[in-house]
Amino acid sequence: MALVLVASVLMTGCGGGTQQNNPSQDSKAQKKNEESSTKQAAQESTTKQEAANRESLSGTVVKLLPDKDKFYVKPPKEDKAVKIKYKPDSVNVTLAGKQAEPDAISEGQQATVKYVKKTNNNREVNLARSIWLQPGSGSTQGNETTG
Repeated sequence: MALVLVASVLMTGCGGGTQQNNPSQDSKAQKKNEESSTKQAAQESTTKQEAANRESLSGTVVKLLPDKDKFYVKPPKEDKAVKIKYKPDSVNVTLAGKQAEPDAISEGQQATVKYVKKTNNNREVNLARSIWLQPGSGSTQGNETTG
């Protein structure tokens, strides 16, 4: 009889121990999944926010400030030009379909700019990601002549 009693206590103890470990493990796994879901949601939110801040602008380059890595583009039928900032080491520039450097930007060119709106020191900045340039009526391209 004592043997049966000891065996039943051991069986209950083993079963109970297993049951106690599972909720603890489940709780840890659930917490880890929640943290992972929270991180993923935050990343998706940031990506969606950046996507919402991506813009495109086409117009004529009307002012150039190369020493400050800025230029202004005036869209057609608009009264005001838009200030665009760029980072020379990270912006993609093309001129007439060929890879170029930011120093290829000049007044009078037609430009299409893809940019992201960023907030910097409580100011909104339009930061160019890519700039497509076409020669305009007032621009020059080195010493090339056409004709």
